[in-house]
Amino acid sequence: MAEEPGSLLDQITLAHGPRELLARYFGLIEAALRARGIRLRLRTDFAALVEINRQHRDSWPAFIPMFDPAHNALRIDNSFWLEGVDESGCPVVTHAGRLYDWDDTTLAAELASLRAFFREPQPHLTNGDFIRALAPAAARIRGRIMGDGAVWVRPDHRGKGLASLVPRVSRAYALTRWNILALWAVMEPRIRDQGLAERNGFHEEEMIVFQLKAWRDHLPMLLVWMTREEAFAHIAATVDRGTIEEAAEAGVALARRS
Repeated sequence: MAEEPGSLLDQITLAHGPRELLARYFGLIEAALRARGIRLRLRTDFAALVEINRQHRDSWPAFIPMFDPAHNALRIDNSFWLEGVDESGCPVVTHAGRLYDWDDTTLAAELASLRAFFREPQPHLTNGDFIRALAPAAARIRGRIMGDGAVWVRPDHRGKGLASLVPRVSRAYALTRWNILALWAVMEPRIRDQGLAERNGFHEEEMIVFQLKAWRDHLPMLLVWMTREEAFAHIAATVDRGTIEEAAEAGVALARRS
């Protein structure tokens, strides 16, 4: 069994942003996760994340290539992932974040070129892969940006709000570690329809169309995104409320209805 992870604040450094606010926020999320029997590990070994995907292909059928070390140079300074484990130390939930430095380009350009997903995109372009970024916001997103994804929750732990709680940790960690200007992700419309984008405070714009054989052959997706200011406002509102359970309980209720 792997060593039991310590508290979140033992694993991270609060480098940027209001430290007291962030410390209280991390504490609220950690309390909510531990009430569900989950502890978080901050990790940088992406081969281990790929292996979790391989072992759980029945509930996690496709691994996003932006977090696959076979396709990208994922380093300790530009990427991380979170592993939530149960009391036996087995993985229950995952989420990953990656830093992009796009001062001279935009999300729209990086998607269209496939560079957002592949270190060497040309073979994939030659193979007929493409991304059409139709969402207008993609042309405005630039600078130090976090892309996030690799969200997975083990089926026996679904309906507990984990797909909302754990990405919030990634968002707050990226804000304090990298001082990002914004963050983005792609989301299937059916996931949006379950309320996940709204619960996480994201903007959403249709549409991005993917054809990536290394991921999923042809799939319409939504771009979801948030600025740094909006992310901190979301954090402050949670801390002022004194609990993160409002959003988590909404997620549980919605999952039970679906």
